[in-house]
Amino acid sequence: MTKGDKNGQQLSPKQILALPLVLEGNTDDQVAQAVGVKRQTVNEWRNRDPRFRAEVNRQQNELFRGTRERLERMTEKATRVLDLELERGSVKAAIEFLKLTRALDGVKLGQGGPETPRAVLEADAASASCRDPLSALEVLDYDWQKRRQVLQESLDEWGLDGDGS
Repeated sequence: MTKGDKNGQQLSPKQILALPLVLEGNTDDQVAQAVGVKRQTVNEWRNRDPRFRAEVNRQQNELFRGTRERLERMTEKATRVLDLELERGSVKAAIEFLKLTRALDGVKLGQGGPETPRAVLEADAASASCRDPLSALEVLDYDWQKRRQVLQESLDEWGLDGDGS
């Protein structure tokens, strides 16, 4: 995604720099200072830019998958040790096992967000439509608004007014 998706759209160099900082859990202020943008810009990326949000989700999901695979390997080893301790009659091992199984009730690792800009927009629209149908339309319209803004900035830079003159 960071090099460009199938529509030729890509993250800006500053967004690419911001990704690891966001994934590390830094605040908008910290990310903004590190990459040289305003805090509001980072907030806009995190909350309104489907490409940035999708890439954050994709990378978080990748981390979750790696963590889940590692935990599964560790679980096999830990289960063998626990079996041995329980066979020896270890009350402590039995109590810790029971605590652990209760503590894990309802834990879902790797349940991340959508990984494509379109899926981010659709999820936002679905969530917004539950609250306010007009918000859902605004969410779906965001991508078009962003493209129009980029086009207008290019026209302004070239000294054109949008009607070709």
